[in-house]
Order: sequence, then C-alpha cells, then structure tokens
Amino acid sequence: MQHIGVLCAVLCFLIWGFFPVYWKQLAAIPAVQLALHRIVWSFLMLLLYILGTRQWSAFKAAISSWKVLGIYAASSIFILTNWLLFVWAINAGYIVEGSLGYFINPIINVIFGVVLLKERLRRWQWVAIAIAFVGVLVVAIAYAKFPWIAITLALTFAIYGYIKKLAPLSALHGLTLECMLLFAPSVVYLIVVECNGSGAFGHVDTASTLLLVGGGLVTIAPLLLFATAAPRISLSLLGITQYIAPSVQFILGVFLYHEDFSLFKLIGFVLVWLALVIYSTEGIIVHQKEKAKDDVVVTPVDRQLDDISALQLAMHRIVWSFFVLVLVLLCTRQWSSFTSAALTRYNVVIYTISAAMIFTNWLLFVWAVNAGHVVETSLGYFINPLVNVLLGVAFLHERLRVGQWVSLAVAAAGVLVVALAYGKFPWIAVSLAASFGLYGLVKKKAPLNALYGLTLETGVLVLPSLAYLVVVQANGSAAFLHVDAVKTVLMLLAGIVTIIPLLLFSSAAQRIPLSLLGILQYVCPSLQFLVGVLVYHEPFSTHKLIGFVLVWLALVIFTAEGFWWHRRVRSDETSTPSPLTETNYIEISKSSDEKQGIICALGAFTMWGFFPIYWKQLPDVPDIQVAVHRVFWSGLILIAMIFGTCQWRAFRAAAFTRRNFMIYGIAIVLLTGNFFIYVFATKSNRIIELSLGYFINPMVNAALGRVFLKEHLTKWQWVALGIALVGVLIPTIAYGKFPYLAITLAVTSGLYNLAKKMAPLDSFHGLTLETSLMLVPAAIFLLVVNGSGTGAFGHSDTKTDLLLVGTGVITILPLLLFAKAAPVIPMALMGILQYICPTITFLIGLFIYHEPFTTTKLIGFIVIWIALIVFTSDSIRTYRQPPKPSMEADVVTSPSFGYKRQDEQNV
Repeated sequence: MQHIGVLCAVLCFLIWGFFPVYWKQLAAIPAVQLALHRIVWSFLMLLLYILGTRQWSAFKAAISSWKVLGIYAASSIFILTNWLLFVWAINAGYIVEGSLGYFINPIINVIFGVVLLKERLRRWQWVAIAIAFVGVLVVAIAYAKFPWIAITLALTFAIYGYIKKLAPLSALHGLTLECMLLFAPSVVYLIVVECNGSGAFGHVDTASTLLLVGGGLVTIAPLLLFATAAPRISLSLLGITQYIAPSVQFILGVFLYHEDFSLFKLIGFVLVWLALVIYSTEGIIVHQKEKAKDDVVVTPVDRQLDDISALQLAMHRIVWSFFVLVLVLLCTRQWSSFTSAALTRYNVVIYTISAAMIFTNWLLFVWAVNAGHVVETSLGYFINPLVNVLLGVAFLHERLRVGQWVSLAVAAAGVLVVALAYGKFPWIAVSLAASFGLYGLVKKKAPLNALYGLTLETGVLVLPSLAYLVVVQANGSAAFLHVDAVKTVLMLLAGIVTIIPLLLFSSAAQRIPLSLLGILQYVCPSLQFLVGVLVYHEPFSTHKLIGFVLVWLALVIFTAEGFWWHRRVRSDETSTPSPLTETNYIEISKSSDEKQGIICALGAFTMWGFFPIYWKQLPDVPDIQVAVHRVFWSGLILIAMIFGTCQWRAFRAAAFTRRNFMIYGIAIVLLTGNFFIYVFATKSNRIIELSLGYFINPMVNAALGRVFLKEHLTKWQWVALGIALVGVLIPTIAYGKFPYLAITLAVTSGLYNLAKKMAPLDSFHGLTLETSLMLVPAAIFLLVVNGSGTGAFGHSDTKTDLLLVGTGVITILPLLLFAKAAPVIPMALMGILQYICPTITFLIGLFIYHEPFTTTKLIGFIVIWIALIVFTSDSIRTYRQPPKPSMEADVVTSPSFGYKRQDEQNV
C-alpha cells in the first residue's frame, strides 16, 4: 500500500511540476476561463470513464450521504481557488513565486499532520523540516517582498490535502464528485461569457481550443494520482515529496522562461533539496530497521514459501520440472527421439553429474534464501562468472584477450570489495559459485540439446525426489496440500519458473564461450542485489556500492571489447571482394559509399547548426581560449581512442608521411581559424551573420569543386546555385554592411573542405592527425595563459570547466561524420547539403536569441530553400539513372595534388 502511495505521489508531483509549460500556451485566455474549462472537461471525461466502466451505480450510491457531499464541496472550493490562482500566476509571469508557494506547502502539510492528525516526527525528520523551512525562508527573502501568491497557493492546497486525507471515497469517485459539484456553475459562467463575446472557446485557433479540452486530461491524471497517494502514506511524507513539483517549476521558471535568479535563491533551492535527501534517507533507514526480522531480501517466489523446508522446495522443483518437460516432449511429439538420443551410458553419466551439481545448487540457494542470506547468495553469483572464466581457461583452453583480462581484473576487484563489505568468509557464496560453475562446465561437454538435456537431468533425480516427498507426506510433515492454496499453486509453478531459465542457460552454454557466459552472469546477482536493497531494504553500505559499480564497469569493458573485436573480425572477413563482375562491383561500392556519406553529412550539419547554444554558455571565456581548448581536448580524446582500440601502429604507419603532414597541417590551421571566428561571432550576438557565412559556404564549395576537382554540374544544378546566390545576396543586402565575418567563415570552411577532399587517410585517422599536429602548440598556449592568471580552465566554476572539456566531444562527433562524408560524395552536393547548418543557426538566432529579423531576410531565406529543393530533386533524378558503363567516369584526379578519389581506390 505505501509503495503504491509513494509512486503515485512522485508521478503526480512531476506532472504538476511541468504544468507551466502547458498553461503558457494559453496565456491569451483569461485565468478564470482556463480554470472553469478544467472543471468542465475534467468532469465530462470522468463521467465518461465511470459510465464506460459501469461504475455509475456504485458512484451514485457512494455520494448519497450529506456528509460526503459536504466534505467534497469544501475540497472542491479549495482546489478551484488553487487552480485559478496558479494559472493566473503562470501567465502573469510569476512562475518562481508560484514554485515558492509549493515549496511552502509541504511544510504546512507537515504542520497539519502533526497538529491535526497527531502524526509524530522523529528527530531527523524535524531536522529535515527545519532545513527545508530555512531554505524556503531564504527563497522568500531573495524574492524581496511579501509573497502573497505563494502563501495563498500553499494554504489552499494544504487544506485540500488535509480534507482529502479525511475523505471516504475512492480517488476516482472523489474527484468526479468534486468536479460534478462545480460543473453547473462553471457551465453557466462559460455560456454567459460566450454570449457576451468574451469567451475563448471556439474563438481562438484550433490548437488553443484543443489545449482547452486537453486541460481536463492533464488535470485528472495528477489529481487521481494524488488522491490515491493521500490515504496510503503519512501526511508528513506526502509533504516532503511535494518538493518535487516546485523544484521542477523553479527550474522551468529560471532556465526556460528566464525569470530572475540570484545566489540567494540558489542557496534556498539547495537547502530544500538537502532537506529532501535527509528526510528520505532517514525514512529508508527506519524502514530497514523495522524489517530487520526479515534480515535480507529473498526472490519474490521464494519469499512466499519461506515457511516450507528448503529440501522439500528443492524436491518439488525437480518433480514438477520433470512433469512439465515430459508434457512438452509428448505435445511436440519428441518423446521417441528423446529416448533414442538420451538413453546412452555416456549421456546418463554426464547428466547424472550435472544433475547432482544443480541439485546441490538449488538446495543451498533455497536454504540460504529462507535462512536470510540472500545478500550472500548474490555474492555467490557475483563470484560465479569468475569461476566460469577460470574453468573455461583451465579445462577448455579458451584464450582471453588483453581487454578481457582487464575486465576480469576489474570484476575480481569488485567482488573482493563486496566480500570485504560482507565481513566474514562467505562459504555459502563460494559453494554456490563452485557448484554452478561446475554445472556450466559439465553442460559445455554435454551432447544433447537444451530440452533433452534438462529432461534427462530432472529424470535422473525424479524418483529419489518422489520417494522423499511420499515419505514426508506419510509422516505428516509435508507442506504440499497442507498449506494455503496460494502456496500450493506456487509450489506447482516452481517447475515452470525452474525450467525456463535452465533451458535458456543450457542452450546458451553450448553456443557461446564459457568466458563470455561468465561475464553475462553478472546480470543475475546484480538484479538480486538491487531487489534486496531497494525492494526488501537490506543493509547497504558504500563499500557494497563501490563493488557493485566495479562489477558493472567490468561488464561494460568486456562487452565493448567484444563488440569491437567482432566488428573488426567481420570487417576483415568482408574486405575480400565478392565474385561479381568488375563493373557491378564498382557501382555497388559507389552507391553504398555515397548513401552513407549523405547520412553522415546530414548528421554533421545538423549538429553544427545547434552549436551557438553551446558556445553561448561560455560568455566569460576568451574566444581564442575556447578555440584552442576545442583543439586540445579533441586531440586528447582522439589519441585515447586510437590507443584504446589498439590502432596506434596502423595509424602511425598510415599517417606519418611528409605529404600527410602538409595536407593535414593546412587543414588544422584552417579549422582552428574557423573555430575562433565562429565562437567570436556567436558570443558577439552576430549569429545571423554567422549563418550567412554558412549560407555562402556551399557556393564556395561548389566553385572549388568545379575549379580544382573538375566536377561537372547539370543544368538544373547550375539553376539551383544561381537561385541560392540570389537568396544569399538578399540577406547580405538586408544586413546592411559588408559581412566580413560571413565571408571569412565561408572561405576558411571551403578551403578546409577542399583539403579534406584531397586527404588520403580515413576520417578517424585524418582527424586524429589534424588535432595531434596542433596539440603541443595548444598545450603550450593554455599553460602560458594559465600561468599568467588569464586562463579560464580551473579558475572558473565547475560548469565552465566541464563545458570546456566537453568542447572536445562536440567537436569530434560532427567532424568525424563530415570527414567520412567528404571523400565519397560530390563536392557540389556537399555544398548544397550544408544549407542545413545555417538554416538551423538562423532559426536559433531569431527565435531563441531574438536577433533582428526583417521581411527582406525572410525572402532570402525562402529563396535559399527553393534552391535546395531544386538541387536535391535534380540530384535524386540523376542518381536514379543507370550508371555509365565506363569506369573512367568514377575516377577524378586532382591537377594540384595528383590524388584519385576513393571510388578508384575501392576498385
């Protein structure tokens, strides 16, 4: 009951937290009409639901009491007042003060719970309330006036919560009755305002009308959740969880709607969250102590059977598993094939050994669960994968790569930390790990498939198990049929819940290496550990958390290394040309490369389009430092990736030539210059001119492709470029001066594109060489400015430092995509695709940063999009035409560098 109440409360307050976003869409509609529309549509939807679920008779009977009507009439008045004031505050620009009201409200709830309902608080709960009160007081002082909106919101909602605590109806019926009592007055008022011409419904746009109707839905959902939570959890706990809603609203008000924010408000906000952490932590500790008699977690099924002896449970698992498996074989007509395949001396010996191992494991596991040692059982299954790996290396001669050894070392460290945290020699854990590890080893040698093997295993044990159960049944100590019906059914289901995971495990053991099987088995104890801590509230310490994190880190390392290895092997296998004719092979390779290049280019230009938002977060860092940080962190990350993927030798052999140093040296100089100008323009509020530069850039690309690479354009492509040129000329005129920033950006980017077109290395190695050439100068520059006291890194707030480091990541991703696209698609097409970037940048400048916008600029923008449509349509038509039979058309030689395109290299 309490778990359901807490979940409903959290969801309810999250929805309420995001309410300002919804009501801001209806700012032009009076608050009274919004509140009454919420009442009307909420009641209609609730009534429809009650009729559809045939609850009208029950609802009618439940509301027949005058006492019930009086309680819900009072609660409806308070909730209507709260709605009306809340909507008005949002649309009047008082979201921060509104959130302050809901910061105060939980404290009033706690006071009501203590004073009126005689709820008692423990010492640390009082401490949490005191800290929360101080936090609210700090926020109120920072607001600098008496917050009457906040106080009224807090009081009305606290009184509503108190009345709902006493309310006798269910959540659905109660909310329906509240809305029903307000429905008639609301309809009358809305009809009156519609008649006098001041009504909004039907007189605003369709979207606003739909939002008015939707107000019923967004009202019902959180109120039903709140009404469900209120009777199930203490009012003091309900009070503290309500800090979720104002916290979300506070964040929206400050960061989305840019309301005033100061250091004092930040301090108050932090104090409120600290109170929430203290209150929640204290509650978890108290609940753990209350459940101390349960000691530790057990799995849900075994928890229901903890008063039945472990040996009987293990025997029942064997018997019912065997019966289910036999039934499966008979229904699928596999009994004959099973008996002929399974009943050999070798199979009986092998599966008798495996049956003994799994029976030992089952018996020990069930005993440990019912004896209160589930944490130690989870430790056993943490150890088990390591045992599997060691058995695989020792008996099956499986070989591990360096990355796998590293992951196993990390996993071993994690298991050791957990073992130390447990505080004694874990003999249960070691026995479980050894028995299941040996079971896995035997199954690796087993010749039968998963179904046949598991049937034979349980068949070997079924007769002794039946004999034992008959004996205990005869002497009156049996549980079967002597416990309640639920437990009897659970004992019958033990067969199904046993065979399904064992069938999956048996099937997997024969198909994957034992070392991989070992690392995957960390999933099981991790889930047991989480269930034990979060569901059954077992003791949890920092040491266990550290060990748990280390185990998951090992799993990530092992999985990533395996993924990289298999991808590399697959790449080596597919690198051999298929036995096609030479012409077909060329055309397939070209088509595949070009499509992939287009996708990469789209991704790169979209990311670049959103760059101004990132650089705007670094207003106090000098532009040159931002540009150098981009180069420095990009270089470090790329070099780390080279070493991490074991490509250093291949990179060094391919990259370290004089010609590469020359090409990529030119490229990085151009790129760094482009970085600097871009950041300067963004932070100088010249995003419109910045986007103009990237509107011009595709034209530069097309010109360079025609002059240097001899690329040929079709008639309609020339027409598209002409239209685009006109479109660029119009914003230039609208800008009103020579756009030197735009021209410089376009030229540097175009020359960089040309250099990348000539570059012989792949995208990853090429970008690594570029940034590596600038890494040492960048490091020297940053050391000098940091030594002189003008450096930003380490001398700013943590957010700024993280954003500076993050420049490497957000720089690498689009550049890798662009470098992969540049060699495989025509430069003219690359040029036109780049309109995506300035279009997004242009929109950001207009609608987010509100730079000046005129009709002339809009016309130019539309003309450029027309050019994009013309060029793209012609390109699609050209690519759909049958390829030319001659191979020579695919070979383009640069007159200046003598370098052939990637198409020819693929051939």
